[in-house]
Amino acid sequence: MGVDVIGSRVDEMLKRLSNACLPGSYLVEYFPIILHLPDMLAKWKREGKEFFKKDTIMFEGLMDSVRMKLHAGETRACFATVLIEDEKKYDLGAQKEAWLAGTILYVMQSAPPLLFCSKLSNSLAISAAGAETVGGPNHQTITSTDGIVQTAATLTAFFLAAVLYPGAMHKAQIELDAVVGPDRVPRLEDRARLPYIEALVKEVLRWRPVTPMGLSRRADQDDWYNGYLIPKGTLVIWNTWNVSNQPGFRGMNRDPKYFPDYEEFRPERYLDDAGQLSEPIPDTHAQGHFTYGSGRR
Repeated sequence: MGVDVIGSRVDEMLKRLSNACLPGSYLVEYFPIILHLPDMLAKWKREGKEFFKKDTIMFEGLMDSVRMKLHAGETRACFATVLIEDEKKYDLGAQKEAWLAGTILYVMQSAPPLLFCSKLSNSLAISAAGAETVGGPNHQTITSTDGIVQTAATLTAFFLAAVLYPGAMHKAQIELDAVVGPDRVPRLEDRARLPYIEALVKEVLRWRPVTPMGLSRRADQDDWYNGYLIPKGTLVIWNTWNVSNQPGFRGMNRDPKYFPDYEEFRPERYLDDAGQLSEPIPDTHAQGHFTYGSGRR
C-alpha cells in the first residue's frame, strides 16, 4: 500500500471522526429512543460498522507488515514493535493492537507505510496517550486521536494569542532569555523558574479551551438543579465555555467570579504580587482553570 494511499485513507478516517463528533451530526442525539432501531433502519449504525471494518483491515494490514519486517530484522524498535514483542504482557489481541498503533498515522502521514518505526517514534508516546478505548455493546474497540487534535488546537490558540497580545509574548521571551538563554532549549527542570511561561500556558488553555463542552459525567443518583430533576443515569455535560450573555449561564472558564475580564488574555491572573504562581482555584486539581473538568477524576 503506497504512501499516498495511506495518507489519503487516514485523512478520510479523521474527517469522518471529526464530522461524527460534531453536535447534531446524527438524529439519535436528539431522539435517543431511535438507538434501539435495527440496523436496516439506522443508517448511522450501518455506516459505523462498515467504516470500523474498513479501518480495521487497513490497520491490521499495516501491523502485519511491521510484524514481518520485525521477524526479518528489517525494522527498528518503536511503539508498534513493542506491542508485537510484548503481546503476552499487554494481552490486547490483534485488533486492539492494530487500532492502538494506528493512531500514530495521524502524525506520520508522510512517512513510508511500513515505518510505524520512524524518526518520529519519540512522538508515539504522545499519540498513544491520545488513544481512547471505548467499549461498545459488542465490546468493539474504537481508538480516537483526540489527544493529538487537542494539542494542535491548543497550539493554534497560542498563535492567535501571540498575534493579538504581543505584549504577553514579549514578557515570556524576556523570562526565557533570562532563565534559559539563547544557547539551548528549555528543559523540564527549568519549569519552576519559568512562572510566567507556565501562567501563559494556563491562560491559553483557559482563554480558548480545547474542550468547550467539557467532559461528560453520568449522575450516580437523582438530583435537582435550578428546579430541574436530573434522574440517576442522566448524561451531564460540563459547560467549560458558553458564549451566552444570560446571567448564570457563563461557562466556568468565563465566570467573572474566578476570571475578571475573562475575554482578555492575561497570564498575570495566575501570578501573585511577587510574580510567582498563585494558589490555584479550588477543585481544579492545581490546574487553575476548568478546561480539564472539575471534581473527582
